Amino acid sequence: MINSKKSGILLLLIISLAFSVACNKDDSKNPLDPEGEISEYLVFGHFRGLCHGEACIETYMLKEGKLFEDTQDRYFITDEFLWVQLSHELYQSASDLETLLPQELVDIESKTFGIPDSYDQGGYYIEYKKENSEAKVWRIDTDKSSVPDFLHLFMDELNKRVDHLSKSE
Repeated sequence: MINSKKSGILLLLIISLAFSVACNKDDSKNPLDPEGEISEYLVFGHFRGLCHGEACIETYMLKEGKLFEDTQDRYFITDEFLWVQLSHELYQSASDLETLLPQELVDIESKTFGIPDSYDQGGYYIEYKKENSEAKVWRIDTDKSSVPDFLHLFMDELNKRVDHLSKSE
């Protein structure tokens, strides 16, 4: 009886180990660049939780001289983007956004500023990957009194660009 009990426990341990190894997914991969081939990109947009219509969540990506829009419009489940390339004219209207990123922001690791969309005011989403570095993600409250001053001008520009892109589609 003791041997069969030990055998049962051993079998259970082996099965548990097999399942844990089989179900272990590599979370270190960036869903926007799972193969690690993209050196730089900028994802930007805004989101509003209690909102109706297509304009509630607008997400764009600048990558390799092109502009893409996420057609999923999910509330920032960041591994489920579905990108569609937009026109060169629209790319031109957003192409300088990376140069407008405040250096103070770029120097900060991933972070949330304020409490975006906590009382239906919305928020901005920025994901930035520079060559030879890890991607950084920032969520920024639209309420300027909740975020540092160095973000205010960038927030204004970001809002103008997203608004223009969403109306031009």
